[in-house]
Amino acid sequence: SSRISSYKTSGADTSDLRLYTTNAERMRIDSSGRVGIGRTPSISSSKLEVGGADNVSLINVEASGVTGGIGIGSTGLQFYHGSSAKMRIASNGNVGIGETNPDASLHITSNTPIISFDETDASQEYRIGSFGGSFAVYDSTDSAYRMVINGSGNVGIGTTSPNDKLHVTGN
Repeated sequence: SSRISSYKTSGADTSDLRLYTTNAERMRIDSSGRVGIGRTPSISSSKLEVGGADNVSLINVEASGVTGGIGIGSTGLQFYHGSSAKMRIASNGNVGIGETNPDASLHITSNTPIISFDETDASQEYRIGSFGGSFAVYDSTDSAYRMVINGSGNVGIGTTSPNDKLHVTGN
């Protein structure tokens, strides 16, 4: 059964509002206005606390049939798209994008991990990252690789296939 009840602590002038479904408490609003869903609010600076399973999305939003959410667990704070975690902040502060166990301040894992720098006042965009097994600085505006470091450690400027430790092509 479902019910809403007010619960007054013995000898106190305060009471909680509790919501039940199938005879289990699901939500509580305490006398200071803190709300607990799936847990009793206990953090004095918090206005909303949500309890649930480890490493699942606990708070979800939906728009046009697409869902996203946030959750927390033993692996840190996680951001979800659908039911899949896309980004997490580990307990040590490391951020992982596409990475479940980030071991650096920013750890990006994908088929083509790239960071984009888009300078709006100069209409210029550069990208750095891993392109086909090489690390590169790519000028997206002019569709040109500016510098490449291949798997052998050779550096190319003006070329995507450096044959020497430093290989410069052009003026």
